[in-house]
Amino acid sequence: MSATFAFMVVLSILVLLALLWLIFGRQTPKTDLAAAALEIKRLLPVHCSHFPQICGILKDEDERFMRRRAPADITKRWRAQRRQILRLYIQGLAQDFRGLERLARLIAALSPEVKRKQEWEWLWLGVQFRVLYRVTLVRLAVHRLEPNELATLTEMVADLGLILGRWIDRLTEALPQAQRSTTH
Repeated sequence: MSATFAFMVVLSILVLLALLWLIFGRQTPKTDLAAAALEIKRLLPVHCSHFPQICGILKDEDERFMRRRAPADITKRWRAQRRQILRLYIQGLAQDFRGLERLARLIAALSPEVKRKQEWEWLWLGVQFRVLYRVTLVRLAVHRLEPNELATLTEMVADLGLILGRWIDRLTEALPQAQRSTTH
């Protein structure tokens, strides 16, 4: 009798734990949507907004001022720090672009409206970005970076962010309709 009693106690505890897990352990769809929205926000570009400040680094006036007013060793360190800031900005643009590529894949998977042609365009843009990214880093290393090259790289990221933002808007507009149709 004691073995049967122990078995029933263990079975009751397992059933109770399973019920508690079903009630409290699962996240609600609202929480899932909030988590998805946070994940999408992490994929959106952030470095493009700093472009005006970065353009200030490329101005020749600062270079002339430093050569006239500062000792050579300080000017040399100043240039190196300036190049480091530019390198970090360019690497940040690449990070933003990788996030946007992940977002584009997510949108393509979720949206039946995205056609193969659109996916190929996004893929081609990725190839173009990577080539320009490498060229920009090389030109920075040899001290020949032009502001328009950096502007082109920044615009590629910003434009893709805007395009994907429109796709997200389309998906979110369709979401309430899809939820209504599944509840009826």
